[in-house]
Formats: sequence, C-alpha cells, structure tokens
Amino acid sequence: LTKEDVKPIYKKNYWDRFSCDQLENKSPGLAWRCFDMCVNSGNRGAKILQKVVGANPDGAIGKKTMALVNEQDAKYMIEKYAELRQQFYSGLKTFKTFGKGWTRRTKETKEQSLEML
Repeated sequence: LTKEDVKPIYKKNYWDRFSCDQLENKSPGLAWRCFDMCVNSGNRGAKILQKVVGANPDGAIGKKTMALVNEQDAKYMIEKYAELRQQFYSGLKTFKTFGKGWTRRTKETKEQSLEML
C-alpha cells in the first residue's frame, strides 16, 4: 500500500469515526493524541478522551463528549490523556514485551501535542 492508498482508510476509519475534526477545532494536539491512540487501539482512544473529560466512556464521541471537551483546558486534557494511555498500556499482560515502545510512543505524542498548543 502507498500513502495515497492508506490516507482515505485512516480518514474514514479513525479521523472521521472518532470526530477528530471537531477535536481539532478545540486543539490540534488533542485531535492528534486521540487519532494516534484510536489507530493503535480502536475506540479505546475515544474512551480515554471521555474519561479525561468526565463523559460516559462508551467509545463514541458525540455532542455530550464534545461539550465537555469544549469546557476543558487543552493542556490539561493532553497531559491527562497521556497519563491514562500509559495506565492502559501498563495494565496489559503484554507490557513486558511491548511496553518500551508503547511508552516511547505515549511520550512522543504527548510532546508533539503540547507543541501544537
């Protein structure tokens, strides 16, 4: 697959499905954090965002979740998201095998997201 082949798949199955365009209106960094985690773990990325903002973690980012997102500070959400993402990974039984890479990715996307503020 080429990048051009993959772009519409990522857009439809992750960016659009998890309302990253709406998140981007609040904070491009927050949209990047959620998108990256959704690509890695499906709706777990949306559930983490919902936990950050105090929404019901059902994995569907809708009007209620977005209203709560819009009430929160972007920097806080990015930092809390990193914390919860790391907690999720640390709880997996395969963490000993893959944890170093997951931890690196969590740190990198946090730094990238904060730079977008």
